[in-house]
Amino acid sequence: MNIWCLIVTVLTILSLRGVSSSVVSLNGMVHHFEPLVYNAQELLHHHTTKRDLDKSQIKLPFVFQAFGRRFDIELFPDDSMFSPDVKISDGINEYDFDRSKLYSGRSRTSQPMYITGHLYHDVFTGVIVTETETYVIEPADRHFNTSQSYHSIIYKESDVMDVNGKMCGVSDEKVVETDANELPTLSSMFSDGMRVRRQSVNMGKRTCTLLVDLENKFVDSVKGSVTDVNQIRAIAMGQVAIHLSLVSSIFSGTEFPQLFDDDLGVFLIVPKVIINLDTETLFADNFIGVAEYLNIFSGINHDDYCLACKFTHRDFEGGVLGLAWVGSTSFGSGGICDPFTGTRGLNTGIVTTLNYGRTVSVITTTITWAHEMGHNFGAPHDTTAACTGQPVGNNYIMYPQANDGSQPNNILFSSCSIASMTTIIEAKGANEDGCFQARVGVAFCGNGIVEEGEQCDCGFAADCSDNCCDAGSCTLMGVECSPTEGPCCFTNCTYNPFGTECMSEAECTFLSVCTGVNATCPTPAPKVNNTLCNNNQSVCFNGECSSSYCLFNGLFDCDIISQDSLLVCELACTNDTSPDGICVSTYEIALMNGSTIEGRQQVVGGLCNGTEGYCDYFSVCRSPDDEGPLTRLTNLILNPETLQSIQEYLTTYWWAIMLGGIFLIILLVFVTWICSVVPLPLLGGRREGRISVLSPRKRNPG
Repeated sequence: MNIWCLIVTVLTILSLRGVSSSVVSLNGMVHHFEPLVYNAQELLHHHTTKRDLDKSQIKLPFVFQAFGRRFDIELFPDDSMFSPDVKISDGINEYDFDRSKLYSGRSRTSQPMYITGHLYHDVFTGVIVTETETYVIEPADRHFNTSQSYHSIIYKESDVMDVNGKMCGVSDEKVVETDANELPTLSSMFSDGMRVRRQSVNMGKRTCTLLVDLENKFVDSVKGSVTDVNQIRAIAMGQVAIHLSLVSSIFSGTEFPQLFDDDLGVFLIVPKVIINLDTETLFADNFIGVAEYLNIFSGINHDDYCLACKFTHRDFEGGVLGLAWVGSTSFGSGGICDPFTGTRGLNTGIVTTLNYGRTVSVITTTITWAHEMGHNFGAPHDTTAACTGQPVGNNYIMYPQANDGSQPNNILFSSCSIASMTTIIEAKGANEDGCFQARVGVAFCGNGIVEEGEQCDCGFAADCSDNCCDAGSCTLMGVECSPTEGPCCFTNCTYNPFGTECMSEAECTFLSVCTGVNATCPTPAPKVNNTLCNNNQSVCFNGECSSSYCLFNGLFDCDIISQDSLLVCELACTNDTSPDGICVSTYEIALMNGSTIEGRQQVVGGLCNGTEGYCDYFSVCRSPDDEGPLTRLTNLILNPETLQSIQEYLTTYWWAIMLGGIFLIILLVFVTWICSVVPLPLLGGRREGRISVLSPRKRNPG
């Protein structure tokens, strides 16, 4: 019959299309990948024979061909992202961890590269970052259920499909949300404007300790076909090491001139990793909303750590990839070092690796984590003109619109973000009572960091392009300075002339210029206290946009408690901080005789009605909904009570189900018989000529 021929034809076409797409894509995640084949036994042999040597003497050659180029790499042991006494636990018991399989690397040619990864069985899993592209190497059995003729795959960051996901930061002060597509590329992060740092020097209290907690769903997603529990733990630790190494380099490469006198940022280190191989009671529900998931994780005491992050493999509603509490100077409001209050601690964040049914790439997960940690450190999105770059497209990391990472600012925190993060770090992390720790170590010539006893440090000899610095001894080559010392040194090894701009003007600081006798850029002079900043919502104090508009006018901040969703989103002040003090809207204060205050709205995402909600774009107070309508519908259909009711109905009325099935079969047979014997003109006519198969019309984007 013609109808069956048509069905078979359509199914055949669809199946061929499926085969074709699988050739060029990887599980709907990557447009194109290449099989990777090299002598894995030789790499494992080098690792095994050299593991008993001093770490500084171990160098593993790693050579392969991919994407039309030759990779000539040298791997060396690197476990610096973990503390020396790192603990691996399942929440109850502790286990040993073979740190010798963690590696970093560099090119053995003149090509600058940053490499991080680990040995998985006898193959390398990791990330290779060059000046123009980022490559990801993963075991083939992680992506294919059947055995392949190759043990590994390799793909490029530029071939990773766009993720229709979102990342959010939540706090008792702000709720912010951004598209995943806004994030810069890893290649741009490790090329212009940012150097890879090593955590090997005591620079005072500037190390944030992280607890990493892996849900069993995440572990299952990375273990591939491995069943041995010790190997599964090793694979999971390797994944943590890769992400942590990349994220650490981003934060240690961000300068905080108001806090530290050098060009280093904040170090990250992990003293404990929890690897859950079985379902946890708290997270047994497969349909937990993303906000509720974060709340559950925040209900665990993490006071021993600066931050705690939970990795999962859940498809959260709305495509959310990450959620974190935004850092605040007040304790109990969120971010780094926030203490446990008895019911919850807000020094937490979560990251998922599943997005609309697809496992996202290691690149997407890494940048998601970095972005969410930016919120943990207090960085909101850049929304004011002073915080966005020029020309168009030259925006900073926290800008709330997409960029492709091709412009210099795309891989940097703006001065506004750095100012916000500086305030949080100084208030809760790096001060005497803060939770940051000192990073103890010794100077290491070749790590790109100018440490005590060194005149310069341009990295290893193979990577050094500085004509002013001797890479072997980290001393100046009979010249004034080296660009590795700071921005006030020319590439010709002389100091920049006095007056050369080295730091641009910000909302609360003036521009800074070189002195002509030093390579470092002087700390910029602060603008007058009470200068308006942050879109006139805050004022400057000692060079930071950290004081409130109410304080600027001699009053104090307060929150209006009301059922009026518009009123509670008006900025309010009081002159009495006691419980009996009256909180008045700035719009009402502006109407008073002699008042110099202007009526203002709360910032988008600002706290409203106590802790009951946040102000949206239209200055309406919204209550957060942990579970949206789709999740509630799913829970209704798939919850155990509903399934039990369905089972009982089928058991009781089995005869009705059987009769209905028989009737349906008879109906299908009758319709098919009608179509085969009744002339086609009676069913609507037939137009003579060629039969054309029309493709469905494409919908406009959005």
